[in-house]
Amino acid sequence: MTKKYLLVKRKDNFEQFESYLTDPNLETYILRLPNDISGGGGVGRSAALTQLIATWADRSDSPRLKSYIDSNRFDKYKDFVSNLHGLSAVYFSNHVSGKDSNDNIRQKVLGMATSRINAMYLTKLEDVVNKRDLELISVLWAKREFLPALYRHRPSISDLLDRQRHGNLISTSQHLNDLFLHSMYRMTIPPRSKEYIMQLAQNVHIGTILHEAFRNTAEHAYLTTRGDFPRRGLRCIVFKINSVSREYLSTLLQFSSKFPKNGNYFEKLAKLKRKYPRERIDILEISILDTGPGFAETIKSTSSALDNSELVARCFEIRQTRKLGKNSGYGLNRILSTVKELNGFIRFRTSNCEAVFTSEDNFDENFDPRKCINGNLANVVGTLLTICIPLAY
Repeated sequence: MTKKYLLVKRKDNFEQFESYLTDPNLETYILRLPNDISGGGGVGRSAALTQLIATWADRSDSPRLKSYIDSNRFDKYKDFVSNLHGLSAVYFSNHVSGKDSNDNIRQKVLGMATSRINAMYLTKLEDVVNKRDLELISVLWAKREFLPALYRHRPSISDLLDRQRHGNLISTSQHLNDLFLHSMYRMTIPPRSKEYIMQLAQNVHIGTILHEAFRNTAEHAYLTTRGDFPRRGLRCIVFKINSVSREYLSTLLQFSSKFPKNGNYFEKLAKLKRKYPRERIDILEISILDTGPGFAETIKSTSSALDNSELVARCFEIRQTRKLGKNSGYGLNRILSTVKELNGFIRFRTSNCEAVFTSEDNFDENFDPRKCINGNLANVVGTLLTICIPLAY
């Protein structure tokens, strides 16, 4: 029988990722992943690719990865697992083989990521940062699963089964704000962008956004839709500075090909006046991802009469929550309001829904999130929230 492959290309964008997800034979394919991805600044693409990989693995009984690396260049795997999508491809696969061999080298390749995972656990950010991006990854069942940077205390099994108790163990907004600042200091980014980001963190408190976003996703990260623990899973936060051209900004519609109205926003963004004009603009990306059952599937047990689009929309409405406490129910709506102030944009992908919000939307008390949601996509595992802020100083 001829082997069939899911051939992910270096310059694939969100539209291509969605086309792979609609393939009815997705779970039967062997994954072939390039050593890196590139093209167009890569805004949010690594996290989106990771969600695709996790969905492919979840549907497959025995997910297999075939790399493009020769056996005599095994050292290249260290670079391969030094990014989120490469590490996730190895982690979610049962069988990993090189270009010229069918031997299963999964454990050996995972071993090459050990030092980096240890650095994440010890919060040695200088050993985690990769020039213009930094990823903090918690993987299910790992010895050091719960990174101290993201959790104040290690949860017990009973904590994980109780969403409120699990949420209360996540790091505070102040701790996450400090983490963000320390990450930025270690990145190789232009001084003016770094200065703008520091001012941003002080004025807006990025830690509040991080806390709300990570808590809202992490609380949904455990258990499958069947009510049991998944065989594998991850949660992560990604900080990345993407330098993109003005031409790319005007075509960033590929960020969500389903929402033509956003074309006006990206054209406006490309024309932002700055004190130091350049042909390229830096965009701060914050992606928060988990590979659990996702928002809609998690809360469907108590709202079974509503479809996924309605359930996702409710997540962005004020005072819609399953948490306890007087300040509950403002999390995701607060993120929308903050990003609007910064001329940013957001992509939210869970279940069969994609929501895209830009600063062109009016997030007042009459705001209807349903207008920004497409509920006709293929199902994905988990929840991905990507927040992008243009650094227009």
